Amino acid sequence: MSYLPKKFTSKMIFPVIGNNDVIVDDMVPCTAENIESYYGGIYDIWFGKGDNKRPEADLIDRSIFTKWGSYAADVPNSDVTIVSFNSLYYSKKNTCGRDEGKKLMAWLGEELKRDRKFVINMHVFPGYVYLF
Repeated sequence: MSYLPKKFTSKMIFPVIGNNDVIVDDMVPCTAENIESYYGGIYDIWFGKGDNKRPEADLIDRSIFTKWGSYAADVPNSDVTIVSFNSLYYSKKNTCGRDEGKKLMAWLGEELKRDRKFVINMHVFPGYVYLF
């Protein structure tokens, strides 16, 4: 992720967690202790912190990201919201976080009730190896 911000300095970048970006491929962190520190670490790598904070960080609720690895970002001066949706909660290969996946879907439902246009990004598409 460090290459893109250097290459495209005037552009906002909204990454999404993929099946190989996690500790164990296709799985979300299994313990409550690991979830916040793991997603918090990804957040810091992607969006920076302190003097190295990227402008996107001001658009993203860190507490939501550290809960599920997902976020919604309202694009400035528009009616568009970018949603980065961590779809690993719904992978058949994932054996952790089923209840958190239900909470994540409820959060997405609430976001979609807002009077905005949405772009929803996820790494692995529904129907591949997903529970629906």
